[in-house]
Amino acid sequence: MNFNQLANEWDDARRIKRAATLSGVIMDELPEKKFQCGLEFGCGTGLISCNLQHRFEKLHCIDNADAMIDIVKQKIEQLCLSHCFAHCADLSQENIFFDKKIKFDCIFTSMALHHVVDTDGIISRFYSLLDDDGLLVIIDLDSEDGTFHQSEVGFEGHNGFDRLALEQILYKNNFKQICFKTAYTGGKMIEGREVSYSLFICIAKK
Repeated sequence: MNFNQLANEWDDARRIKRAATLSGVIMDELPEKKFQCGLEFGCGTGLISCNLQHRFEKLHCIDNADAMIDIVKQKIEQLCLSHCFAHCADLSQENIFFDKKIKFDCIFTSMALHHVVDTDGIISRFYSLLDDDGLLVIIDLDSEDGTFHQSEVGFEGHNGFDRLALEQILYKNNFKQICFKTAYTGGKMIEGREVSYSLFICIAKK
C-alpha cells in the first residue's frame, strides 16, 4: 500500500466516520485528565489526533508517509492547533524523540501496528518513549485470514493480531495492566464482496 499516493483521497466518508467512532472508544478508556504530552504513531492524515487533540497539552503526530504528514500540517494550520506537531519519520528506524529526550504520558495508534513487520521492536520503542505509568493505547485488526489486505500489492505486515499473542509481547516488554476489548466491527468491500472484520482496543501501562 502506497500511503503517499493515497493521501489526497484518504479522508473519505467511511474513514471519517470510523475515526470518529474509534476516537470515542479511546476517550472512553482514557482517564479523565488532560495529558501533558501525547504521541500518535502512524497518524495518517490525523483523523484520530484531530478528534483527541483537546485531551493533550502537546500532541505529536508521526507517520512515515510525507504526503500524509503534509495534510496533517495543513489541518494543524487551518484549525489553529498550536499545541500539535507533525513529523515525517519512521520510528522503527530513527528516533527524533530520543535525541530530544522527549517522553510521553500517552502513546496511541490506530490501524498502524499491523503494517509494522517487527512488532516486538516497535512495542519496545513505545515502552522507552513513555513516562513511568504512561499509557499505550492500540487499536488494530483482530486476526483474519489475509483477505483484508489481499488486493494490496506488496503488503508485508500482519493479518491482524491474536490478542493473546500480542498480550505476551506487551508483557515481554514490561507493560502491565493490559486489557483488551472489542472496539469496532464493520465491513470492507474487497473484490466486489463485503468482508466482515473486527478491531480491538488494547490499553497497557508502563
